[in-house]
Amino acid sequence: GWTVPAALGARAADPTRRDLDVHAPGDVPGTLAGVDVVFPVLHGPFGEDGTIQGLFEMAGLPYVGSGVLASAAAMDKGTMKALFAHAGLEQAPYAVITDRRWRTDRAAVLAEVGALGLPVFVKPARAGSSQGITKVSDAAHLVAAVEAARTHDPRVVVEASAEAARAIECGVLLHAPGDPHPRACAETVAPGAPALAIPTCTCARAPPPIRSAGRCTTRSTRGRLRGCARPSG
Repeated sequence: GWTVPAALGARAADPTRRDLDVHAPGDVPGTLAGVDVVFPVLHGPFGEDGTIQGLFEMAGLPYVGSGVLASAAAMDKGTMKALFAHAGLEQAPYAVITDRRWRTDRAAVLAEVGALGLPVFVKPARAGSSQGITKVSDAAHLVAAVEAARTHDPRVVVEASAEAARAIECGVLLHAPGDPHPRACAETVAPGAPALAIPTCTCARAPPPIRSAGRCTTRSTRGRLRGCARPSG
């Protein structure tokens, strides 16, 4: 992000300059062919699931962010977790409920989900952010939670709750094919929660640990993330 103003040069120096083509909702932008590079700042279905990325590929437009395959795979929680398992990453036990299985073999699905224990999180496989997600602590509420998730996506993921877990995020930039660069890992903590120690970073390419308004800490998980990001062969 910080490299964008430098790349824009003089344009960034004048905040009043307008080089955007603004269109009404539903209008087809006729000036798309003149765009230098696209920043798809879009969230959820059609924005980060490979759909619009495929449109850019077909139009021959350069764009930032993940490509079609990475976007589609990351958007589908079931596919993403299968890829994590294939890479040998530890994750919470889960079950994927397809539309066909839910309609034709519900008893078997509920038995599979029951083996995960309680509590579980029921999630639409391809919805954005926390839409349609329910934490279920009572098996009597499981069917209702699945139906709620299915209003967003007929494909549902049920995941065992990882109690007292830490949620750590890390962006990985691909400067060139086969050359991934991890960014600083960040952890969002609740107000008043104790700040855990930040381990020493062992990745030469990673930036130094960061803190933001006392709400984020970092943890060095970069080595494993780099291993996942590096293309095989």
